[in-house]
Amino acid sequence: MQEKSFEKRKMEYELRIEAKTPVELLTYHGHIVSESDLKMIKELKETGLNNGVLNVLLEHVLLVSHNRILHPLVIELAEYWLSQNIITVEHAVEYATKEQRKYIKWLKKKAIAEQSVVSKWHSPLTTIKLSVLRDFL
Repeated sequence: MQEKSFEKRKMEYELRIEAKTPVELLTYHGHIVSESDLKMIKELKETGLNNGVLNVLLEHVLLVSHNRILHPLVIELAEYWLSQNIITVEHAVEYATKEQRKYIKWLKKKAIAEQSVVSKWHSPLTTIKLSVLRDFL
């Protein structure tokens, strides 16, 4: 039952992602599309990425970069996806999901490590210093 629900949600997501242009997707996520964004999108489309795959790629970058479009990252990932023959929305979703799970696992490990450091020192002042330092790193 749960497997069917997941597959249904996945299909609905794939249909939604294919129905939007990259500009619509970025706008939907609150991104103000610049001329350089438009140029990047045009160049990526010329490489053979269709709207659906490009949208999955952009959404993946938004998720891992705190809702920012980092052009070098987008271009590097696009080149990698093309080299891996990730040219369908289904394959792109599978790949992005796998990478996002790795990223979440890494974030959890990082949070546990930070918690461990804070617990060892166990001083409110030290905790404040750590958070200030983290902002500068």
